[in-house]
Amino acid sequence: FLQRNEEADAALAAILASEYEEAPFQMAEIYCVRGDHDRAFYWLDRAVELNDNGLVQIIGSTWLRPLRDDPRWVGVMADLNIPWEG
Repeated sequence: FLQRNEEADAALAAILASEYEEAPFQMAEIYCVRGDHDRAFYWLDRAVELNDNGLVQIIGSTWLRPLRDDPRWVGVMADLNIPWEG
């Protein structure tokens, strides 16, 4: 997947040009997998703002695991009223 950057970039551009506001949690996962943690947190914040149904998967999401060591993760968990000790 990560070796097909041009195809991934084109697919992401298509998503961003469509109804992506309806899936901010999934956008966070996409950006996290791509290694762009700043954008991943932006989309997690949007997911919280919009009360995205995808947030029910936040603890079990293997795609978001790289974010757990970032101090911003604790803030997201606090916004969701989920106790987090790491």
